[in-house]
Amino acid sequence: MDDIRKMVTRVLGEPSFQRASEALRQDILASPSPAEVVPVLERLVAEYRATI
Repeated sequence: MDDIRKMVTRVLGEPSFQRASEALRQDILASPSPAEVVPVLERLVAEYRATI
């Protein structure tokens, strides 16, 4: 249990983890949502099928 406590304290306390998680958050926010991606994929599939 002490090992888990130490790891959690480290993750919550070290600024490098906060910076990395914020960078990941920004990447996720900048990525298109599934609702944006699915219509594009459907269109591409329809266009590809039309060429076969």
